Amino acid sequence: RERPKDTPGKQACAAVGQCELMYLYDNLFAEYSISVAQMLLTKYVLLEDRRKNVENAMERLISHRVIPVINENDTVDSLAAIVADIAKADLLIIMSDIDGLYDKDPHTYEDAKLIPVVHEITDEIKALAGGAGTKLGTGGMITKLNAVEIAYKSDIDVVLMNGQHPKTLYDLFDGKSVGTIFSKNED
Repeated sequence: RERPKDTPGKQACAAVGQCELMYLYDNLFAEYSISVAQMLLTKYVLLEDRRKNVENAMERLISHRVIPVINENDTVDSLAAIVADIAKADLLIIMSDIDGLYDKDPHTYEDAKLIPVVHEITDEIKALAGGAGTKLGTGGMITKLNAVEIAYKSDIDVVLMNGQHPKTLYDLFDGKSVGTIFSKNED
């Protein structure tokens, strides 16, 4: 089937998909005797007056060894960076349909080269982000760079990698170069 183009169609698919996704998470984590909980968030919940409630709920879940699975209704990347801050994360991993940040659009240029490390979001880096999202994603590279900037404010490193190859997470955790790492640290 083709991905719906209209908003009601997209919302209907997302509603069905959330049940399936949580069922999958529940089953997979249960194999390791780990519980999961779904937290439904929007950027409005994360405003200063409500943020503390989210923080408290997340801390309580984690203290009970329950992994919070965040469901969002906003631009995923920016919300992920805000949640990473609330969770006091050391690292935010953004999985996309692209391997990382390139020196030019890899969909257009065969000689595009992956940039393995970025220490600062400069105007030049933003220019590399170019235009809108891909046919699979909705935000494009610029929303990912916005998320990096949010994470940087909390001293959180970010890895942008291809989510179509989730087993490369093992490579990342083994210290191998995967995707693009955004880190203010020069080491």
